[in-house]
Amino acid sequence: MGYYGPDQYTMIQLAKCEVGFYGDYCNQNCPSNCKDNVCDMANGQCAECEVGFYGDYCNQNCPSNCKNNVCDMANGQCAECDIGFFGNHCDQTCPGNCENRTCNKDSGLCIDCNDGYYGPTCTPCATTCSTNTCDKTTGNCLRKSI
Repeated sequence: MGYYGPDQYTMIQLAKCEVGFYGDYCNQNCPSNCKDNVCDMANGQCAECEVGFYGDYCNQNCPSNCKNNVCDMANGQCAECDIGFFGNHCDQTCPGNCENRTCNKDSGLCIDCNDGYYGPTCTPCATTCSTNTCDKTTGNCLRKSI
């Protein structure tokens, strides 16, 4: 520790807290979800959060459908969603006609459609298709192969 003061009568102690502590006397514990137990010496804000948490003090849980439980420390937005979900917080369900329940994280549009559906929104194929299936991109009826 060192000392600093503007004159010989005023001295301010400059200290560096041990990892895991903060405050004027280094007697306050860093929040439990700070990554590697590292926090700001003055206010206890975490430098980074453990996986699954966000916020200045890492005291908020990432949304439950974030892939691998990873979200942005500042706002809790998911980098990626678990299969079947989309949106910034992965709180919206992909349309049921999406193949393997996968859709674009931002728009919710299907990556591919289940059989019997076509297009970005997986519209049902025309009921007049004899095979009950259509081209997944154009919606044109597919012919039965012999």
